[in-house]
Order: sequence, then structure tokens, then C-alpha cells
Amino acid sequence: MNSWTQILSDTVQMGGSLVFIADRVSPTQETCLRVLSQELTGKIPYVARSVEDLVSERFKSRTEDLIIFFDEQVNLAEDLNSLMQGQRLWIKTRESAGRPPVDFIWESFTPSIWSDLVEKLAKNWERLPVLPFFEGSFQTPALFLDRDDVIVKNVPYNGDPAQVELLPGIVQLIQKAHDQGLWVVMVSNQSGLGRGRIYWRDYQNVHQQMLRLLAQEGAWLDECLWASYIDNASTPEGRRLASLRKPRNGMFLQAQQKLKMSLEDSIMVGDSASDLIAAAEAGLQRLYLYESDKSAGEITKLMAYQGEHDEFMFQTISSFHELAKLI
Repeated sequence: MNSWTQILSDTVQMGGSLVFIADRVSPTQETCLRVLSQELTGKIPYVARSVEDLVSERFKSRTEDLIIFFDEQVNLAEDLNSLMQGQRLWIKTRESAGRPPVDFIWESFTPSIWSDLVEKLAKNWERLPVLPFFEGSFQTPALFLDRDDVIVKNVPYNGDPAQVELLPGIVQLIQKAHDQGLWVVMVSNQSGLGRGRIYWRDYQNVHQQMLRLLAQEGAWLDECLWASYIDNASTPEGRRLASLRKPRNGMFLQAQQKLKMSLEDSIMVGDSASDLIAAAEAGLQRLYLYESDKSAGEITKLMAYQGEHDEFMFQTISSFHELAKLI
């Protein structure tokens, strides 16, 4: 496999896309896109987006993407440098002074080489495995925690840092998890943001106070995720990213993508059925319901879910000290 085939393979194995610039399009670029559409329709994802799309942020590239520039566009690489994530490839077919901010320069490019490369990728598509980022990644488990009534006392729609109070035993549980080499991740539905009941600055102040209190006790969170989506929301924040809201598993998958963890070996602690169901949908098997005033109703929901999913199991716990012994 030559280096250019490898770079394209790496991109798709990481879940990335080929990103073309839709301004100053050359015949060479048109050829490349035509070959992709003929050989790999529905396989390698690729897009063409204008400079205006990028500047206005209607389109955002990702770290996994490969952005491809041609000679007619290469000066745009400097203009777009601060706006684009991902690796940059310059397909260079003529002499040009200087080097723009790109990672790779393909100087031996010809349309026939491109066609052969894409054809080879198409033939080997089914054999391309998911590309691991680092040796040993996706092996470390995580301790996932809901926020309200797990990490801190629940104060509905709280925007007041003075009302933030850590629950007894949570510091020791987090410390035990870290002592055992686990990641610790907060995953929290925050419908107050989606409903407009609290504003972003309020949420930030409360969140930072929680972190401050943990830090004072020598504990920390490795990642914090929250979902503002809520059914029938009237605010833009409440309409966005529905896949993140528990009982969907989006926050767990997002955490896995960043921290490269083993979800199968991870632990979830929550006070609601949606917490545990979302974790189960992400592949977690060690699920703990922290007892609260609403536990009876949550257990009923969990039993109903269990009736449709034979492999689903959970335990109730009444103290974090109890759970710390099990980690």
C-alpha cells in the first residue's frame, strides 16, 4: 500500500471524510470527485464546501477529516487555517513558490494514479478495520456519573453556585475509581438549558463550583458532558443534539471517542432509569441505581425495560462507600 492510499485509508478508518473546497474548482478536482462518485458511492464519505460555508460555520470540519487542496486553491489554505480541523493535503501538479499550511504534498499526482488508488480502496473496503488511535486504547474502563442527586444535591434548574453541595461519599468514590486507573466522566441531562429556565452563564457558574468543591477534596472529573435537548422545546438549545439526551447513548459514545475507553467494562451510577438505560444502550454492563425518593418509580421503569432486554441487569445502592468497595 503506497503512502497516499494509506493516508486515505487512515482517514476513512478513523471515521473521517474527504473535504474538498468548492471554490476555484479545477478540472483535476472535478476528475477526482467524478472517480469517487463512480467507485465509492456510499462508502468513503466526501463533501465539497465553499469558503463561505466554512467562514460562516455552516460547515465545520473534524479532526478525523482530510481536507484536499488543489493548485488553484492552495492560497486558501492560509485563509482557512484557523477555521479548519483535520489534516490537509495539497495535490500539487505544477511549480509553486512557498509552502502553505498543509501536512502533506502530493507532487507525483496524476488522474490515473488517483483512479487506481480509489479502485484499490473500493476492492478492499470490507477488509478495512477500525483504526486504533493508540496502542492500548479502548481498554481502560470509566466510571460514569450522573450529576444531580449523584455528584451534587439536586436543586431544580439551579443557577446559583452557593447552592451546590457535594453528596456524601462521592469524593471517596471518585478517588477510588482514579486509584484503580479508571476514567471518571459526568453525563448529565440539563433540560433547564433547553427550556430556557437557566442561562449558559448560570450553568457554567454552577458547574465550576462543583469542580472547585471536588478539587478542594483532591478529586476531579476527566470529562463532563451535558445534554440540553428536551421534547417540544421552544428554544434553539432545546432542539439540538437529541442523540445526547439520556436514555439515548450519545454522551457515552462521545466520551468514548475522546477518551478511547472500554465501554463494556465501564460502570454507570445514576438515580434515574434513563441513566441506566442509556448506559446499557452504550454497552455498559455494571449499572447501579443510587437510591432516592423517586427510586420506586425508577425501578418500575427499569423492570419494564428488563422485560424486553433479557441481558439487562442492575443493582441498587444506598451509599457510595458501599459501591467504592466493589470497584
